[in-house]
Amino acid sequence: MGASPVVAVGFSNGASIAAALLLTHPGVLRAAVLLAAGASLQDRSPEQVDLSGTAVFLAAGMAGPIIPIDQAQLLVNQLTDRGAAVTFRSHPGGHGAPPPEVLRSARGWLATVRAARGGVGRP
Repeated sequence: MGASPVVAVGFSNGASIAAALLLTHPGVLRAAVLLAAGASLQDRSPEQVDLSGTAVFLAAGMAGPIIPIDQAQLLVNQLTDRGAAVTFRSHPGGHGAPPPEVLRSARGWLATVRAARGGVGRP
């Protein structure tokens, strides 16, 4: 089966669900933009799946009361330990929409991923 063209973009719970999908069903997503995501698979260690070829942009607020920054860092570690190429951006905010500069970074990252992968995510 060829690589998936699907890119997930999620905030908070939606981002955490996409992260769990990456870790439990490798190959379903080709890339993901995860905003304010945490390690939702804390109660069990995710299997050692192969996420090489999967790109992830993850942004998290350092003052996040709902998803502390250490949970975002744990997710970064879970993904990179399995071969995903992760771009991590922290910001001084909390659990809300990331600052405009982080959103611009995510948008630029996604454009780069699309260009590198022949238009991934386009209809």
